[in-house]
Amino acid sequence: MTTVDQQKIRRTRTGLIAHDPALAQPGYTLFAPMYGDGTVYLLAMDGSIAHTWHMPHRPGLYGYLLDNGHLLYGGKIMEDLERFEAWPRFKAGAVLEADWSGRVLWEVQHKDHHHDARKLKNGNVVLLCLRPLSAEIAGRVRGGLPGTEANGVIYADYLVEMTTSGEVVWEWRSWEYLEPPTARPAPAARGQHPDLRQRHPPRRPSHDLLARDRS
Repeated sequence: MTTVDQQKIRRTRTGLIAHDPALAQPGYTLFAPMYGDGTVYLLAMDGSIAHTWHMPHRPGLYGYLLDNGHLLYGGKIMEDLERFEAWPRFKAGAVLEADWSGRVLWEVQHKDHHHDARKLKNGNVVLLCLRPLSAEIAGRVRGGLPGTEANGVIYADYLVEMTTSGEVVWEWRSWEYLEPPTARPAPAARGQHPDLRQRHPPRRPSHDLLARDRS
């Protein structure tokens, strides 16, 4: 039987609130407050801070420890925040790699970047981005909540592969491969951004990317 209190209300507080060493998988937790100043924490199983990084941007939602011990960090660029209601919360705009001491090794920026990015085995980085659909394609989108478009505009996702010097080498645009009438958003989805891609695209051995729809 676990030693963790199963009453959720009693566990509603900050700090280490539950730890059963006999059942928990050993490891560390990478954490950055969503509205923080860019400080990233590596937390041990007992809740202690094992390491910190101080990044030049607020969190752009996701970050990862790379195999070499460096930090891949998504940062939020505090510009162009007015696209639609949810955009300021999940906008990113920058991806960088920092070593253990926090020294930034490279940084790329893209105005359409949001949520997530991954470093590829070829050394490049792939970013999840969005841009407005053309009126012709937007007019074929069905489902969702009518009237929730952003000033009549519907946004869609695309992937961008960039070198760490900022050169775009490849794009995959969802609207060129998914037919809107057969890729309907959920009835409760907001029309401003109905076809969000899954945030964590696993990589196949062929180095292709697999993106899943969460609508």
